[in-house]
Amino acid sequence: MAIIYWTNGGGGDFTTTSDWSTGTVPGVFDQARINARTLEFLHEVVPYIVTSSVNETVLSLTTIPNTILDVTGGIFAMSEGTNIGANDGQIDVGDGAELAAGGTIDNKGSIYLQSTGDPTQLVTITNASLTPRCAGRCLVCCPGGRFNAGSGWGCRLGAS
Repeated sequence: MAIIYWTNGGGGDFTTTSDWSTGTVPGVFDQARINARTLEFLHEVVPYIVTSSVNETVLSLTTIPNTILDVTGGIFAMSEGTNIGANDGQIDVGDGAELAAGGTIDNKGSIYLQSTGDPTQLVTITNASLTPRCAGRCLVCCPGGRFNAGSGWGCRLGAS
């Protein structure tokens, strides 16, 4: 098991090996930490986006404020959720993509569920502790801990 740190404060693709501290993409036994220092422009922090478009499995994921994990395709799986870390940034789960997690999810940031087409399975929570918060009618919890968002709905699971 390794702790692997994101090193590109400008964002990029999750699968780009040179953007990780070990030169390898975190895998099933690794803790992924998206925590590179963010850039500043005119004294304003510029958030950066790390995109995941294919199936990825990590042991756990930690993000810092002003970072976005944008899951645009495939399944992004976190076997132990955030483990001892937290999601202090933002996770966007796009239409046709899925976020799967076990363990504990310490969500101090935001998890956005985006669906622009037919109802799509977006989040699978297995034996995880997560308190969803959603403004308005946009989230349905189904048997087995699956969250489904309906057509054209955008949902936010956040620490408000």
